Amino acid sequence: MTRSSLLIAALSAATLTTPLLAKPISGIVFEDLNRNRVFDKGEPVIPNVGVSNGRDVVQTNNSGKYKLKIADDTDAIFVIKPSGYMTPVDDKNFPKFYYIHRPEGSPEGLKYEGVAPTGSSPKVLNFPLYKQKESSDYKVLIFGDPQVPTYTKMTYFRHDFIEPLIGTEAKFGVALGDLASNRLTIFKDYKDSISQLGIPFYSILGNHDINFNVEDDKHSGETWLATFGPTYYSFNWGDVHYIVLDDVIYHGIDNKKKYHGGLDEKQLEFIKNDLKYVPKDKLIVPLMHIPIVQFREKNRKEFFDLIKDYPNTFSASAHRHFQRHDFFDSERGWTNAASPEHHHLVASVCSGTWWGGQYDEHGTSVATQRDGSPNAYNLMTVTGSDYKLRTIGARHPESYQISIYLPRKIEQSELAETAATINLFGGSTKNKTYARVIGQTEFELATNIQAIDPYHLENVQRHKDGHYPKDNSLSLESKTDHFASFALPANLPVGIYTLHVKTTDMFDQADEAYFLFNVVADED
Repeated sequence: MTRSSLLIAALSAATLTTPLLAKPISGIVFEDLNRNRVFDKGEPVIPNVGVSNGRDVVQTNNSGKYKLKIADDTDAIFVIKPSGYMTPVDDKNFPKFYYIHRPEGSPEGLKYEGVAPTGSSPKVLNFPLYKQKESSDYKVLIFGDPQVPTYTKMTYFRHDFIEPLIGTEAKFGVALGDLASNRLTIFKDYKDSISQLGIPFYSILGNHDINFNVEDDKHSGETWLATFGPTYYSFNWGDVHYIVLDDVIYHGIDNKKKYHGGLDEKQLEFIKNDLKYVPKDKLIVPLMHIPIVQFREKNRKEFFDLIKDYPNTFSASAHRHFQRHDFFDSERGWTNAASPEHHHLVASVCSGTWWGGQYDEHGTSVATQRDGSPNAYNLMTVTGSDYKLRTIGARHPESYQISIYLPRKIEQSELAETAATINLFGGSTKNKTYARVIGQTEFELATNIQAIDPYHLENVQRHKDGHYPKDNSLSLESKTDHFASFALPANLPVGIYTLHVKTTDMFDQADEAYFLFNVVADED
């Protein structure tokens, strides 16, 4: 073919023959000036761009050409987006940077639609890219666990996270898995909803996004592959190299549909080969669904060994339905002399406690997370190879970062044993938190603690007592470490007081909150 690059999606319509093992494939990565996704005469080629088969990674030569092999374990061939360029996107703004390899299609008997037969792989597979202005300073939306099981709860997701974010300044978004809640037909509604944001969105596979009625992990992502493309890949944006990972290892339908968190040998090999071409001054950001603290120790060490030579790393997951900043040091397997800790974010989730709890005035579930913080998204602000994070609650102003729990009425004799529990929604053990009773005390350092949010605990009990709809259960409170405690002065006179709390997080972002309480004389 003289115009050898077809629309990437159309490449799946080749003839139906099973490829030989390690069949060669080659092509050109080019700047698609007219955006027809075809390599036309006169269009510039792009050297030094990564292309992968999911294990091996090669770079295009000065002629923009790459050569790879498609083997039996190849799910897709994909281009690794370089900084300053963008891949095509589909009509819903989901990146299209891959060719799916399923010669005979997905296995029979899937409950949800898989990949149609792609036939033998093309001899030539070209990848179009578009030049784009790409600052090294930008913002990224991070969604954790939208986890929408029904159309009704999809409307909650839209109300909480799509409508308020239309017009966002973020350059792209990532969803850290569990887009669905086992019902994979919801993927279409999810993509339709995300498309309204008008920015590219990258997707990470979660344990509720897999095909459960298959025998092994290899075929657990068939519907995902057909809908979103490969389950792991990488891309560059500015001075950051993002690695999207599939860390859900499925044990198969005959093993009670169990799974565990981790990375298989092929994926570890991909990371190693991918990073060969990434300069050491880049920020490396692995993105996954299951937190790395849940990896088996040997597997976590294998992963850390691959990224330990980079002084700037940060990773993110979701899965737990609470937020936590985790810090891995040498005692926990991190051995980077240039950076004593690896920072891992267990991100806030959109679905809170699985869209449970009472309904608000709009008929939307309040969906508090297990740690008592509002269902939320994270906003990542990138400055060169540095970053900071902000947790923003659904339909809340960014300034809403703290809740304070105290009895509203306290008898004087109870003051000495009364302490405020302060929930720092996006905080961590690195927060410095101070509190004072206005007009009575100066600011004093509060104590960082692990705690269960008292408000959330009360709400869970209300559900158990039958105060909330049975079809909107609220459960599973969780102890987390983004709390502080402040003991009240024991000698406050009778009166109304204001507790003033201020905190500064690990990124030097300052927040404050106020709480009014009443001190009363002891009752006889």
